[in-house]
Amino acid sequence: MMQLKWILYFCTGALLGMSAVVHGGWVKYVSGDGQTPRGGCREMICPNGCVEDDAGYGKCCSAGGLGDECWGGLCCQTGYTCDNEHCCPNGKPFWNGITCVQCKASLDCTDTSKDCLNYACKVCPQYSSRKVRTGQKINNRDCYCNEGYQLNSNKTGCVAINTDWDISSTDSCPVNANKIGGIRIGTSNCYCNNGYRPQQTSATQWRCIFNDPAMCYKPIIYLYPVQSMKVSVRLGKPQNLDYTYPVYKDAWLVQAQPNGDLKDLKTNRYLYGLYWEGHTSHPEYPVKDGFVVSKDKIIPFLEEKLALMGLNEREADEFIIYWLPKFGENPFTFIRFSSLEKQNKDMPLLIEPRPDTLIRVLVEYAPLREYMEIPEQKLPSVLKRKGFTVVEWGATEIDLKSKR
Repeated sequence: MMQLKWILYFCTGALLGMSAVVHGGWVKYVSGDGQTPRGGCREMICPNGCVEDDAGYGKCCSAGGLGDECWGGLCCQTGYTCDNEHCCPNGKPFWNGITCVQCKASLDCTDTSKDCLNYACKVCPQYSSRKVRTGQKINNRDCYCNEGYQLNSNKTGCVAINTDWDISSTDSCPVNANKIGGIRIGTSNCYCNNGYRPQQTSATQWRCIFNDPAMCYKPIIYLYPVQSMKVSVRLGKPQNLDYTYPVYKDAWLVQAQPNGDLKDLKTNRYLYGLYWEGHTSHPEYPVKDGFVVSKDKIIPFLEEKLALMGLNEREADEFIIYWLPKFGENPFTFIRFSSLEKQNKDMPLLIEPRPDTLIRVLVEYAPLREYMEIPEQKLPSVLKRKGFTVVEWGATEIDLKSKR
């Protein structure tokens, strides 16, 4: 336990014709004839309150240069603030369970129960924000560069992306662009690199801005118990969540039916799945295997591979309907299926009762302008479902070139 410094002070006994002596860590007041006055605090004058111990000795707080009463009737010394039964210096007034910090609970102010905007740890550097998490992440800070800005060289702040490019230019492409594949820049023959997207800054000026490729889009969770039962689903890294439905707080609690129908026990709304979206880690680089699929073959490819990964026709149908427009934007799409181990590490699923079968399908993809050679990924054999089954699918855009 942290050793705290405490001090005691003496109330002005002259007001009562008394003197003060220290007794067992408390201030004991005695009258002129040496007798302890009866009534404790009732016979003391304290401008901001008095505390008594079991023996009836009184103690004044918030006076004589002392802070508020903190624990056990004791007061913090001058220049300290009481938080969670600990005295912390005014510059770091919050106790996070380990040490005194500038903001409540953690240095990055993830606990919003206390307004930390006046403290340095809460304020993001210029041109960055904690609310919009789509830009590049600043090192060791829960801050992200605003649109139109990118990390500086040491990754401690953000600088403007001064890479405007005139679309009439035919000899070159803007920074973070190429002439092979990606998202097309207007009507030009240039394409933003994987992980970037076009932004028009004037009538003829364009640039490619960062678009976080480690965003996990539309993961949806299906529950299929053997019989109707109550199920709790917790996401192991809630700090990485951006969107959830139903609104996620601590856990989802639902009544699940064998056909997959759900009832949210917090809102009494009927659902067919649980949805989340958030940030995950990047894949290992360089990417060593996968599939390159042409636009005209994307549907049969997904039908075949999603079945191999364990999705039934209804689940595969929903995946294809959602992702087909995205995969069809370019002549070719690189596709790779993330391992179950990586998914469990990025966003653990904590489900009670524990499922007998867990199927998680996460597609890592990258748009391509031209075909590329890459070894084909070896997929596991068809996973058979048994007992209580949980299924999840989603996708994330990746950069084939290098880790950010």
